[in-house]
Amino acid sequence: MVDIAEQQSLQKAAFAVGLSQPAATQALAEFESVLGAPLFERHARGMRLSELGSALLPTIRHALQQMQVCANTVIALQGGTRGLVRIAAISAAVSG
Repeated sequence: MVDIAEQQSLQKAAFAVGLSQPAATQALAEFESVLGAPLFERHARGMRLSELGSALLPTIRHALQQMQVCANTVIALQGGTRGLVRIAAISAAVSG
């Protein structure tokens, strides 16, 4: 969601995180289904956050930052850093 909001394009966001556009579309649709409301307004020129999406974006950013902190802690406890750990979340994480 964060990448889509920043890019204002599902296709560009999918490419940025290494997903196919259909996979990103499905993940977003599942997330919106769990929430019961759209996170984005779709337009011919891209996507913009809906009122709900704008309200949730800071919370989602914070949650992703906290998951990155957890990943960094695991790496540190395993003896140091090796490479890059990138954290992403899909709707399944929200629905439990």
